[in-house]
Amino acid sequence: MFSLGTIKIQTSVYGGLTIIRDDEELHSRMRSIQESYPAYTPAMLRKRALTLMALYYFINTGRGNKAFLYAAKLSGKEREEFYVSLSRGFKPGEAFITRFRLNPCAALLSFIHHRLVTFDYKEFDESMRKYFVSLFVTNYYSMLLTPSPKLVSWFQATRLEKEASGKF
Repeated sequence: MFSLGTIKIQTSVYGGLTIIRDDEELHSRMRSIQESYPAYTPAMLRKRALTLMALYYFINTGRGNKAFLYAAKLSGKEREEFYVSLSRGFKPGEAFITRFRLNPCAALLSFIHHRLVTFDYKEFDESMRKYFVSLFVTNYYSMLLTPSPKLVSWFQATRLEKEASGKF
């Protein structure tokens, strides 16, 4: 089973797929269940894609990114948690599985197919490398800017000792 939702590096905006091998009966039952679901319409796909393009634009432009960082700070969330919450297809705690039980429109199936046949392993590896480097840098600077209480206590104790000994 593969998820191709918006928070994935190789997204197709919405959806996922399951590979069934050597079990026609299971495949037939799954197809029957899938066809009973309501349609994920082209209008729904368009709205989702436009929302994500706007989000991507704001994250990757100076002013937009600053605005989102400020909004994240106001919401009390870390930057990545805030961005993910905006792009997620469901709200935490919601009976979210029912939101995924939709019969995909031809445009979504076409896009999923396109993403699969044009998948570039080198590009994926590079995206993953950049992602993990950015996580490291973000966490490293966050750690430097907000030291732990133990570290603060150590610095305070060291300073007090130096002041007491007259070496400060």
